[in-house]
Amino acid sequence: MKACVRRSPKPEVRSAGALLLALTFALLAPPLSLTAPLIAEPAGPAADKPQSEATSGEPKTGASDAEKQKRAAALANLEKQMRYAAASERKRAMRQVLRLKPEEQPPFLKLLNEFARDDLDYSVREVSLRTLGKAKYTDALDTMVAALKDDRREVVLAAISGLDALESDRAKEPLAALLKEADYTENDASIGAAIRLLGRLKYRELAPFLKEKAMADSTDQALKLAIVLYFGASGATDMNGYLMELVEDEEVDILRRAYATNSVGKLGDKTKVPALREQLENIRSFANPRERARYSPLKLQLLTALVRLGDESVEKELLAAARDDDARVRVRAIAQLGEAKMERARPLLEYIVDHDASKGARRAAKRALKQLDGLDPDAPDPVESEKKEAEASASAQP
Repeated sequence: MKACVRRSPKPEVRSAGALLLALTFALLAPPLSLTAPLIAEPAGPAADKPQSEATSGEPKTGASDAEKQKRAAALANLEKQMRYAAASERKRAMRQVLRLKPEEQPPFLKLLNEFARDDLDYSVREVSLRTLGKAKYTDALDTMVAALKDDRREVVLAAISGLDALESDRAKEPLAALLKEADYTENDASIGAAIRLLGRLKYRELAPFLKEKAMADSTDQALKLAIVLYFGASGATDMNGYLMELVEDEEVDILRRAYATNSVGKLGDKTKVPALREQLENIRSFANPRERARYSPLKLQLLTALVRLGDESVEKELLAAARDDDARVRVRAIAQLGEAKMERARPLLEYIVDHDASKGARRAAKRALKQLDGLDPDAPDPVESEKKEAEASASAQP
């Protein structure tokens, strides 16, 4: 009878390129503790020296030079990975550029700009553009504009994301040209993103053209919604009449009516208050709870628009919705509190951040508080970013 031999599990097999990349990331990773010494203290005589000589002030020249050489080697390895590794490893390396010290980033951003322009791999162009956008690398503006003509939608979308980060007026005309040539019959994420960005850039000149697209039966529904929001975001006050037609038309789907209401509130015409209140009273009059629930998105937008237009009588109702037992209702209401910049909601939002059982509600409340403070609600939270950075550094250790 053969003896039973217990076999050890096979060790994980990793490619040489992956191992080199992990080692490079580990060397480049910032220290997890800001108080930890950059260089390990030597054993022996140095350990017996007073604290001021052994651990404080500038490190010894030899140790400093060794550390610089180690850092330089790691940076050189990162550049090689970006240039010569397999596609997936190249993209992983590119994303690490944002983790470098600010003074180390420029040559790598310049390299990414070259990749975004000329690389044959569309996914490399895409990652390059997204990284350049996150770095707010202004020298890549021309590259991003040129990428709007790329034959891959993923690359176009990445270029729009980058232009959004740069917030440059130079993007207006190229984006308008893209939209004039676009196909509106299908839900193209890049076209929707371009419409939203032009709204944020306050480019109103395209409003008449986009109105025609919004009214066309062949236009994709998601793009119709993006256009309706564009009118409010861009400040296209001449679209107020069309927007009110949508709000009052019961044949129009509820979501588009809700989006139109959002834009009416942003355009700031207080003469629309009576018509909006009439719509709100109509929803309140529904006897059927299911019917009232179906109209909830429109009701919340009506409340928000009325608050924006100075009608304080509805503030209590919006605050009450943010305390609803249904987490979905709370999340939508909390979002509207931020949209309306309702300062009196601050204590409620702070409570929700600390105590609400719903993760979605807590996230929405954090976003709303940023809006109350005049901050970009989409900007990363510094504390969360530092936490993720530390986790990424730990996972990169070989």
